[in-house]
Amino acid sequence: MGALQVATWGDITGKPTAFPPEIGTTATKAAAGNHDHAVVEDAASGLAAAANIQALAIALSTRIKALEPAAP
Repeated sequence: MGALQVATWGDITGKPTAFPPEIGTTATKAAAGNHDHAVVEDAASGLAAAANIQALAIALSTRIKALEPAAP
């Protein structure tokens, strides 16, 4: 087995100029952890706006339950 090799900071190429790298500012970067994924209203389909995906899921679940036939 060979000797352990350790890279120095200067040996690393392509690294960001600052840490942590800024995220959530363009479509090519991941969203920040506190991003809410708000849902906008779509009048054509009747989709109501929702503050986040959880609120959308709750609204859809409630609507589906209301549309389901009652159990015999």
